[in-house]
Amino acid sequence: MNQIYALVMFLFLGFAMQAQESKTYREYLFSYNFTNKYKEGKQFRGSGEFKINSPHEFNSYSFFGSFQSLNKKSDEYVNFKNLRPRFWILGSGLYYNDNLYTKNRFEIRLMQGTAFFLKLGTNSSIKNFVRLEERFQRSLGDGNWSDGYRFRYKLSTAFSLGDLLFDFTKGLYIPISLEAFINLEKAEQFNDVLRLSFGLGYKINSRWKMETDLLYKRTQDQGFNINSDNFLLRLRFFNTLKKGRGLLFKNNELFDLIEDQ
Repeated sequence: MNQIYALVMFLFLGFAMQAQESKTYREYLFSYNFTNKYKEGKQFRGSGEFKINSPHEFNSYSFFGSFQSLNKKSDEYVNFKNLRPRFWILGSGLYYNDNLYTKNRFEIRLMQGTAFFLKLGTNSSIKNFVRLEERFQRSLGDGNWSDGYRFRYKLSTAFSLGDLLFDFTKGLYIPISLEAFINLEKAEQFNDVLRLSFGLGYKINSRWKMETDLLYKRTQDQGFNINSDNFLLRLRFFNTLKKGRGLLFKNNELFDLIEDQ
C-alpha cells in the first residue's frame, strides 16, 4: 500500500514539473468554517473566506456549503471486501474577485464528490476526497459567461502531537494535504493544477480548532495566458455547532482533525 501511494504522489508532483515561465505570488487567506450535524448520518458544512495577494492584484471573497451523507453500508476504512466510499457530498459556492487591473469576476461553482479512508498504520490514515466541479464565471461589465469543468483528487492526513511527553503538545496536530487537478475545460481564471500544504493545528476543545499552514499551488490563467506559482499562508478556524464527535468515526478523534474544504 505504501508503494502505491508513493507512486500516486510521484505522478501528482509531475504536474508541477512544467518547463514554463511563470509569475510568483504570495497570498494570504483567512477563513471561518463550520459543521452542523442536523440529522443522524447527515451534516452540513460551510465556509467563508477572504484572500489577498502580493503583488496586490485582487481581493477575493468566497462562500461555500456542502451536504454530506454517510454511506451506512460502508466500513470505516475501504478494503477489498468492501469498496464502498464512506460518504457522498454535494456542494455549491459563490466566488467574487475584486480585480485591481481588469474587470471583476463572479463565479458560481457546483460540486459532486465522495470520500473514503485508507488505513496506513495503527495511528495513521489517509483521506481520499474525489470530486467533480462545474464552474460558471462572468466578467462584470461585459455580460458574458464562461464555463469550466475539472476533476480533483485530494489526499489528506493529520498527525496528532498529543502523545508526546510534553504538556504543551496536547491538542496540537500537523495537517498535510496533496491535491491534483485535471481541468477538463479550463475556466477563464484560477485553473489550479497542483496544491501541496503543510501546517500546524490546535484543537481548542470538542467544538473549536484552528489551523495555520503554508500552501503551494500551481495555477494556469486561461483568460490572461499566465501561469503562476502561488505560496498561500492560511489562517483557518473550524467550529462544530453541536457537541459530540463527527458523524464518520465514533472511536477515533484523529479523523476529526482531517478537513476536506
